[in-house]
Amino acid sequence: MKILILPIFILLLSPALSVWAHPGLDEDIARLDQKISLSPNSADLFVERAELHRIHGEFDLAQKDLAQARALGGVEAICDREAGLLYFEMGQLNDAVKYLNNVLSRSEEANVLETRARAYFKLGQMDRAVEDLNRLLEMVPPGKPRWFLLQSDALTRAGKEHQALKALDRGIVALGPLIVLQDRAVNIEQRLGKFDDAIKRINAILKTQRRPEKWLVTR
Repeated sequence: MKILILPIFILLLSPALSVWAHPGLDEDIARLDQKISLSPNSADLFVERAELHRIHGEFDLAQKDLAQARALGGVEAICDREAGLLYFEMGQLNDAVKYLNNVLSRSEEANVLETRARAYFKLGQMDRAVEDLNRLLEMVPPGKPRWFLLQSDALTRAGKEHQALKALDRGIVALGPLIVLQDRAVNIEQRLGKFDDAIKRINAILKTQRRPEKWLVTR
């Protein structure tokens, strides 16, 4: 018997996959421009504008504002945080990790820890990614689906698919039988040859679906 699983969570989440817009961001930047013109020695304002430029995808402007904020002084910690997030989005992962390390050496922040885990993942440092995600899940229980998915992906790439499956099951225990986690678990069970377990999981999923024929085909 061959089982084909279609990723239903993509269909279910499709309304959320539209391009993210940032309404009012230009106006916010314009207001900060005015504030900075009145208070040109405020490092905090430059960091705030750098963050908005980053969100807007204007990375060069964000870097310039961070450099100005550092020159004014007194905002080293927040500059490191923003620089880590900025370099991650720019794809300069080693630089991102350097600044995120600085932040995490002072205090643990969930967003920073997640970003460093993602940077390690992209750098191919799967053990470090998993370690950061373990810390993140301990810090912010019960966690978020994307954290369990990333942990499972990291373990899979490290050749630890049995552990990857256990990570997903921990997520299911913590968050409930979410389709996005169940779907990934079924795929791993198929690769591991655990077809009986996959079928049991599929049957459990089917009971929660009104029209399962849209995403599941069995032969």
